[in-house]
Amino acid sequence: NPRASVQIPLGSQFALSAGYSFRPAAIESMDDRANGLDSSTHVLGLGTHADFSQSEFLPFPVRLSLYGQYHFLERSRVTKKSSEVIGAPGYELKGNAYLYGLSLTASL
Repeated sequence: NPRASVQIPLGSQFALSAGYSFRPAAIESMDDRANGLDSSTHVLGLGTHADFSQSEFLPFPVRLSLYGQYHFLERSRVTKKSSEVIGAPGYELKGNAYLYGLSLTASL
């Protein structure tokens, strides 16, 4: 799967990251009796983190990260071979998804 990312240091404590990935559909043909829900997807990601070293307030090094991803699903048309199966005569698969997160990592 093609992907690219970059991380830009912002001083000794902070960094900004960005990336792109393409995930091609695993199911080549959706013209069958099954209802395989699959679509090629473009994924954009953005994140940042801050590193905090050991101090009188922190007994060990800590990293605080904030990140997010947005998924763009390519439009796929599913055509059923039989009018007697679930989803007949067919449907269109498309949409978007997103993921956001916050993590705290400690080096014990």
